[in-house]
Amino acid sequence: MGCEIMKYKTLVKYIGFISFAFFGYFLYTKQLGAIPLLILSLMFFYLGFRMIKHSNKE
Repeated sequence: MGCEIMKYKTLVKYIGFISFAFFGYFLYTKQLGAIPLLILSLMFFYLGFRMIKHSNKE
Protein backbone atom coordinates (compact mmCIF):
# COMPACT_ATOMS: atom_id res chain seq x y z
CA MET A 1 0.00 0.00 0.00
CA GLY A 2 2.76 2.47 0.91
CA CYS A 3 4.69 1.76 -2.28
CA GLU A 4 1.64 2.60 -4.39
CA ILE A 5 1.29 5.96 -2.67
CA MET A 6 4.96 6.78 -3.34
CA LYS A 7 4.55 5.87 -7.02
CA TYR A 8 1.48 8.11 -7.20
CA LYS A 9 3.32 11.03 -5.59
CA THR A 10 6.23 10.59 -7.98
CA LEU A 11 3.88 10.47 -10.95
CA VAL A 12 2.13 13.64 -9.81
CA LYS A 13 5.49 15.41 -9.44
CA TYR A 14 6.58 14.42 -12.95
CA ILE A 15 3.27 15.50 -14.46
CA GLY A 16 3.52 18.79 -12.57
CA PHE A 17 7.05 19.49 -13.80
CA ILE A 18 6.17 18.63 -17.40
CA SER A 19 3.06 20.80 -17.36
CA PHE A 20 5.07 23.61 -15.77
CA ALA A 21 7.64 23.32 -18.57
CA PHE A 22 4.94 23.73 -21.21
CA PHE A 23 3.36 26.60 -19.27
CA GLY A 24 6.74 28.28 -18.87
CA TYR A 25 7.57 27.92 -22.56
CA PHE A 26 4.21 29.44 -23.49
CA LEU A 27 4.85 32.43 -21.22
CA TYR A 28 8.40 32.86 -22.53
CA THR A 29 7.06 33.12 -26.09
CA LYS A 30 4.70 35.87 -24.89
CA GLN A 31 7.60 37.80 -23.29
CA LEU A 32 6.42 36.95 -19.75
CA GLY A 33 9.40 34.83 -18.71
CA ALA A 34 9.71 36.25 -15.20
CA ILE A 35 6.44 34.64 -14.07
CA PRO A 36 7.58 31.00 -14.40
CA LEU A 37 10.91 31.84 -12.77
CA LEU A 38 9.12 33.38 -9.80
CA ILE A 39 6.83 30.37 -9.45
CA LEU A 40 9.78 27.98 -9.79
CA SER A 41 11.77 29.83 -7.12
CA LEU A 42 8.82 29.68 -4.72
CA MET A 43 8.41 25.97 -5.39
CA PHE A 44 12.10 25.27 -4.74
CA PHE A 45 11.96 27.36 -1.56
CA TYR A 46 8.98 25.30 -0.34
CA LEU A 47 10.66 21.98 -1.19
CA GLY A 48 13.90 23.04 0.51
CA PHE A 49 12.08 24.28 3.60
CA ARG A 50 10.11 21.04 3.77
CA MET A 51 13.32 19.00 3.46
CA ILE A 52 14.97 20.96 6.30
CA LYS A 53 11.85 20.60 8.44
CA HIS A 54 11.79 16.80 7.96
CA SER A 55 15.52 16.46 8.66
CA ASN A 56 15.09 18.25 12.01
CA LYS A 57 12.45 15.72 13.11
CA GLU A 58 14.86 12.78 12.78
